[in-house]
Amino acid sequence: MKKAILVGGHSTPALALLQELQKRFWQIYYFGSKYTSLQNARLLSYEYRVLRERENVFFVPLPARGWPRSLSWQSFKAGWAFQQSFFKAFLAMLRLRPNVVVGFGGYLTPPVALAAALLRIPLILHEQTTTLGLGNRIALPWAKKVALSFPIIGEQLPSQKVVLTGNLLREETMIVKESLVSRTLLLYRNKPILYLTGGKTGSVALNNFLARELSNILPSYYVIHQAGELSYQHFLDLRRSLPNRWRQRYLVAATFPAADVGWILSKAKLVIARSGANTVSELIWWRRRAILIPLPISIAGEQEKNARFLAGLGLGVLISQKQLANIHWSVLEQKVEQLKPRRKDIAKQRHLLATSRQKLAALVTKWGH
Repeated sequence: MKKAILVGGHSTPALALLQELQKRFWQIYYFGSKYTSLQNARLLSYEYRVLRERENVFFVPLPARGWPRSLSWQSFKAGWAFQQSFFKAFLAMLRLRPNVVVGFGGYLTPPVALAAALLRIPLILHEQTTTLGLGNRIALPWAKKVALSFPIIGEQLPSQKVVLTGNLLREETMIVKESLVSRTLLLYRNKPILYLTGGKTGSVALNNFLARELSNILPSYYVIHQAGELSYQHFLDLRRSLPNRWRQRYLVAATFPAADVGWILSKAKLVIARSGANTVSELIWWRRRAILIPLPISIAGEQEKNARFLAGLGLGVLISQKQLANIHWSVLEQKVEQLKPRRKDIAKQRHLLATSRQKLAALVTKWGH
């Protein structure tokens, strides 16, 4: 049985490739962080929680951590964690003898990529965003191929290494499937759905906006809100405090399973979200209009570039986080009404998304023979 190691910061395309490789009977080892540090809260990482329940997938935790933006004591801690991750990955590869390593960016990819290079194990990188991330930039010299989600970053890379595959979405988010959310909403289909999500960890800025404007939104929409682990209880209490007629139009959860996300996006009239590459790809797949608030501190402004890409397709309104703090809901509604989707360009991007898992799996199979 062929063996593949998957590693990196963008867990959604990694999990999508994992699904595709398992169909082809590959043995998968996922090198990742067991915990995520979120506002000093030590929580099990999303990928660890998902993969520990999956058969024939082995999770290998690594201690690597993100690099601080300025030289400090944290820089030495990050350097030490890099060394530990490298040696742990090197020894694991000596034992496992994988056919190929696939890196998905982030601070976990470089130490594993270096170990793969020293052991002459083929390395493939996948870049999920509209700009090449720091982790993939560091690992680029050791990579055989770089699979891109968007063509606009191709000119930054050696042409002989570039393969345009498109972003990888998990199958559950690309289909309409009956779920807990769909059964909950059976009684309330008389209102269009607005979905607000700040990603797996939630967003303080988006949550604050919703808390301020919820009474103005509920008369026109049924609101589905993914609040994040740390804010969930607060918004659950807020829901309980609403009058009964408004409470029935507001559904909140810490996170939603992928199947629920697929159903929600298939039905939503409008989405308010950050502009991570995964979110943008899902919006393109479902052709959903969205108000996007890029994360201000995203590396190289990647979230703003993602948002501008969606806006270029006529599906997105870009609002800065600073603007969001003071803008009224009625102003956002007017901006959304002015959107004019570019159907042909959207269709091309949807075709990339429809074939991306198979393309990347074929590339992995070619180099991991």
